Amino acid sequence: MTGLVALVGGTPIQDPWANFRHILQGSTYSPNALATSLVKTNMSFVGYQNAFNLINEINSRDPVRTVSRAGYASLSIVTILYLLTNFAYVVVIPANDMARSGQLAAAVFFQKVFGPSVAGTL
Repeated sequence: MTGLVALVGGTPIQDPWANFRHILQGSTYSPNALATSLVKTNMSFVGYQNAFNLINEINSRDPVRTVSRAGYASLSIVTILYLLTNFAYVVVIPANDMARSGQLAAAVFFQKVFGPSVAGTL
């Protein structure tokens, strides 16, 4: 939601469309960089596997169907939230700031949107 609010000018971000003008500028296409990004993306979905720890707790007539539906639904929700979060990061954080920050993207995001005092308390 914050990414959309930033796009329409509801935050102190000066030019939220700046990162979309040359979105692949400075990118690398080396196999090592691709493999690293895929591993990091996979690690962001690691919590998804905890859903299967609860399989013994399902009380229904058809637990396989229930787990199958819940698996697809939860993976879809996590994927959508992941993409929206990254979209908000691209809208709010300039590419140069992201590369030079040395901090987590969420920390830079909160500093840009809410200011350093609010970001420090969160």
